[in-house]
Amino acid sequence: VILTDYIGHTMKLLLVEDHLLVAQAMGLYLTEAGHEIVGIAADAHEAVELAGNMLPDLALVDIQLACGTSGIDAAREMLARHNVRSLFVTSDYDAARAANDTAVGCVRKPYSASELIAAIQAAENCLKINKLTPCSLRLEFCEGSLERGHRHEAAARDRSH
Repeated sequence: VILTDYIGHTMKLLLVEDHLLVAQAMGLYLTEAGHEIVGIAADAHEAVELAGNMLPDLALVDIQLACGTSGIDAAREMLARHNVRSLFVTSDYDAARAANDTAVGCVRKPYSASELIAAIQAAENCLKINKLTPCSLRLEFCEGSLERGHRHEAAARDRSH
């Protein structure tokens, strides 16, 4: 998959990742795909502050952050205070599943660039559908699958007919 195939789906993204090299690599993948990185936060407090200042379309959030803070708490605060939705990007898949009411989905580490881009595209589709319909964003966390956005999209179409 060529990353430039996804250009045209530009989103403003906040990266919440305490490992700088991981955040930089993620940022490279995403900017190559045409997205804008509006900030990088290493801990939950910084994430909430940046979300308020930069108002991203989506935050990509690791579960375990610097300073002993939690990505789950950061995602909840960003949603409550600034209406910023999150996509978990983590190796702690069990914790992400337990907090699935907090985020639009989860990408399990390690991931490929194409998996990350596809997950963001699915999240974008879900966010667009949510603006058009009164459906909930509590999506299934499907192991190894990025189809949850497409299933949600199909469900929204079925409800409208």
